[in-house]
Amino acid sequence: MKKVLEVAFLVSIVLNAFLGVVLYTQYVENENIKAINKELAEKISELSTENINLKKEIEVLKQENFLLKNSLESILRTISNQTSLSQNLEGNYDWAYIVAVHMVPKGFFDYEIKGIVMKVYVSVIPGEGRVFIATSPRIGIDLQESASTALKVAMNYTNSTIRYDSYIVIKADREINVVDGPSAGGVLTVLMIARILGIETRKDVCMTGTILPDGSIGPVGGVLEKAKAAAARGIKIFLVPKGQGKILEPVIVSKKIGSGITITFIKGYKEVPLEEALRREGYNITIYEVGSIQEALKYFLVSD
Repeated sequence: MKKVLEVAFLVSIVLNAFLGVVLYTQYVENENIKAINKELAEKISELSTENINLKKEIEVLKQENFLLKNSLESILRTISNQTSLSQNLEGNYDWAYIVAVHMVPKGFFDYEIKGIVMKVYVSVIPGEGRVFIATSPRIGIDLQESASTALKVAMNYTNSTIRYDSYIVIKADREINVVDGPSAGGVLTVLMIARILGIETRKDVCMTGTILPDGSIGPVGGVLEKAKAAAARGIKIFLVPKGQGKILEPVIVSKKIGSGITITFIKGYKEVPLEEALRREGYNITIYEVGSIQEALKYFLVSD
């Protein structure tokens, strides 16, 4: 009986020790979880505060941009009533043609893409790297992101130690909603560089192409339609992104399958130089491919 009690006592001691270890381990884990939860709560609180501050800053910037845009549009309306918009802007702004595409109804459910030529006026003044855009008349075009990239590239290209703000005015013949806006990024960069350096740009040169942060010119759509619109406006040189100086034309084949029955179908596509395709339609314009803003500047800058 004594031995049984001794064994039971030893078992009790072992079980109590094991239970103590388990309880201590759980206590430590709970404390660690509490510490982690406290740290997470502090981080969440910090992030929440930062998020609130960022939202406030964004709202301030939006309001500032809204007020400046309204001011620009008010100025445009005022000077448009007095005299020519171009005459008023050209003193403080440099300008160039930009091309875009828009949808034109052909029927009840049918549309076609056509090019349109507009003027963009650009001015730069010492500032904080901000971009302000106005249109005359109202034009559905999104330039904000590409214009901001253009200004950064222009300041980097000119090695400017001064930060600039840029004021941009888009002038069209009528109210219109264009399909794209980023394709004007290359032209915006050229004009900003010219304004920073005080260099004059040619007015018989036009370009389509996005601007990338490293200064390269990115691909765009609607190159043929844009080139036609530029040529019709009398522009002599049209710059396109690298690899877009050729277009695909369908190879149309006719086949006789019976008495008096001929079917026509597209057998495939072939590459044709854009300039050649335009000349066949009666347009007289020279096409050059450019891969960077440095290459584009060679065509835009006025030679002595």
